[in-house]
Amino acid sequence: MIKVTWRDPPDTPNRVQFSGGQPEDIVLVASTAANEALINPQAQVSSPPPYRISVEVGDATGPTSPAGLSAEFDRSLDGPAVWDSMVPHGDLLTMAWHVPPATTDHTPGDPLDSFPEGTTGSDPFNHCITPQGTREGTTYTIPIASAPPTGWQVTVGNPWGTTVSKSVLFTRATASIANPATTTYGQPVAITGGLRSTALGGGCVSSPFSGPVRKVHLQARTGTGAPWYGVGSITDGNEVFRFAPTATGARQFRVVASATSWPATWAASNAAVTSAVTSQTLAWVRSARFLDPAIRRGERSTAHVWVSPGLSTTALLQRWSPTGWVGVKQMPMTNGVAQYRFTPAATGSWRWVIPTTRAPNGLAIAWTATSPFSITVA
Repeated sequence: MIKVTWRDPPDTPNRVQFSGGQPEDIVLVASTAANEALINPQAQVSSPPPYRISVEVGDATGPTSPAGLSAEFDRSLDGPAVWDSMVPHGDLLTMAWHVPPATTDHTPGDPLDSFPEGTTGSDPFNHCITPQGTREGTTYTIPIASAPPTGWQVTVGNPWGTTVSKSVLFTRATASIANPATTTYGQPVAITGGLRSTALGGGCVSSPFSGPVRKVHLQARTGTGAPWYGVGSITDGNEVFRFAPTATGARQFRVVASATSWPATWAASNAAVTSAVTSQTLAWVRSARFLDPAIRRGERSTAHVWVSPGLSTTALLQRWSPTGWVGVKQMPMTNGVAQYRFTPAATGSWRWVIPTTRAPNGLAIAWTATSPFSITVA
């Protein structure tokens, strides 16, 4: 309400109203009352700004004197709200905005220009979750870890009953990841996945949402409980992403899309983190063969194997028999090389088995067997 005071002779009835206001909004002040009245700031007026408040001598039957007029003022609306920030912290997201001065001021410096201060409210509220909530101010904090897709609105109002609103779109993101169970040392680990977002559509129903570009990060760790570290990032992972880190040993991988806001479009999204997947690494067999693949009976030949990385372990030489692979000799492997010189008894197939061990970088290398190689004994 607006309090209006005036001076006139004692025992004089008065009529107070907006100039250009409706008859039903006239406030009648009895002759015995004090020279003051409360005017409804939301009274309807038919004329454009600027406005004045008029005080006349008179009663319900009409005025009996010319109107005394206040200084001119307008009813311009501040806003709409301007985005300041949307900052994720833990499982929460804090929105902040401010309300700028009115873009059009018909009467700069009028006595009511400061009236909205402290009463102009910016009220975000959740359209689609019951019960709906309202908060007045210029900041609001919402949970983002468990919140579904949400529609919000920041509404700016003034004492004149005018409002202007701006929507805030809060999307819900989920990420997926897939990887091969094993990859050969030195080869790319083909990690694929996607980032899917949903947003509220008509009738508060979630529907797919293709948002602005956002960054997706690939992280790795050496095992459960070890710290995560960054491996790589791509700038646009909204639909499908692909990473190809080099296999250097067994690692766990996950994909993280950080909580993101797009101030220009008044949109924001939660952080999305995939579960961890494990990728084993097999030794890269560069060579597995007999150095002399064709010999005469009684001659010696050397079974040789060379792998990367440069492992230090014990390799097992096996031969094929009618009942399966049979161990022949365990030989030390140094810097990825092992060999055994002996006299093969007959033509046949052979292979080396490299046990589970650790690479020089400390990461696990899964056991592997070489492809069979043969020797001919004439």
